[in-house]
Amino acid sequence: MSSKKAVLQSICNNYEDLINVTRPHNAEYADKIGFDYILHKNLEVLGRSIFKHDRAPAWNKMYSIKYLFAKGYEQIFLLDGDAVVVDKEKNILDLKEGKEDKSIHICCDGLDKTLIHVNTGVIFIEKNKYTVQFIENVINTSKSLWHNTRNWEQNAIHEEFDKAEFLYTKIVQLYDSDYFNHNSDWVFHPCWVQDKENRTSAEKISLIKKKLKHPKQDVLKMG
Repeated sequence: MSSKKAVLQSICNNYEDLINVTRPHNAEYADKIGFDYILHKNLEVLGRSIFKHDRAPAWNKMYSIKYLFAKGYEQIFLLDGDAVVVDKEKNILDLKEGKEDKSIHICCDGLDKTLIHVNTGVIFIEKNKYTVQFIENVINTSKSLWHNTRNWEQNAIHEEFDKAEFLYTKIVQLYDSDYFNHNSDWVFHPCWVQDKENRTSAEKISLIKKKLKHPKQDVLKMG
């Protein structure tokens, strides 16, 4: 029996206008590569809450991964609400070729190619005892500061990686910042554009639409 796989987006209601742009493309991509497409809004499934917390919405994705692991999903391609698959001919599973020992695939944030400089808006993660514990450790961070302070769960992940660097060096595969994140022709994620309070930035939505219209061009250099 084949393992359960998901393309996951986990958002709050403030992303409604944005998810209407990214969801159709990400759902199409999921279908193309044989994954389920799963969208969690406010951590609800069929109208029922799966987790409750008093943290920033950025934390929702950690709880969603925990939930899907518990539901038997073995591979999860996490995409933030403002991340969209542009090149649907590429298969995220190809990252595993020659890297069977790696269970977390993630791009750097552009500052440095180290475990404490990753962007957590796009992650390919496989379930095993290490990644299940990883999610638990991040959720249960001792730094409550990150519950509602930027960069939220990303800072908690950086600290978890740093705390057990020996382990994570073995199971985490790092990629250049634009490989499948940020200003990428594969997965476009304009996370550098700050959202307005309680609503998505119109500039961000415009950039995403422009990238979808011109997938092979650097939209940051277009007029």
